[in-house]
Amino acid sequence: MDKIKSQKQLNIQTEDRWYASCIHVDVPSLQKEDYQLQMLQNNRIRGLLELSVTGREESSRYTYKTLNGASLEERYRMEAMGKKEILELTEQLLSLGEKVKEYLLDPNRILLMPQCIFKIRGEYNFCYLPIEYQSFCEASWTDRIFCEKNRLQRYRNCIFDLYAP
Repeated sequence: MDKIKSQKQLNIQTEDRWYASCIHVDVPSLQKEDYQLQMLQNNRIRGLLELSVTGREESSRYTYKTLNGASLEERYRMEAMGKKEILELTEQLLSLGEKVKEYLLDPNRILLMPQCIFKIRGEYNFCYLPIEYQSFCEASWTDRIFCEKNRLQRYRNCIFDLYAP
């Protein structure tokens, strides 16, 4: 499968049904069956939306069940996201990044576009796209977040050791 060069190549559509809604991500190349797809389909990873994949001509369609949750794009169209929500989102994203690594998945493949993040039953759920694509910036910002988290934890532990009784 070729690397998707731009997020503009990802055709993202929502489909609302009376019993459930979903989001479709169409990409212009066929998905080959690999361990990532099997890992996602055989394991329920908390924080990732359930995924199914279909091939269509020379493209693939990734369908995520959103369980009628609201995307960040919908939720915050008219109002700003508050500090509490930003902290919750960041905390859950960091936790999910560590969790997907346990399943040998790449945290850089979590889609971080507002239309691909859903709040369902009080928790943020993300779409995981098991293909290589160009993220928002040259160096993935999820790697920088996880690196910064580790640095802050080491600093916190050092301070705790200095001042602990």
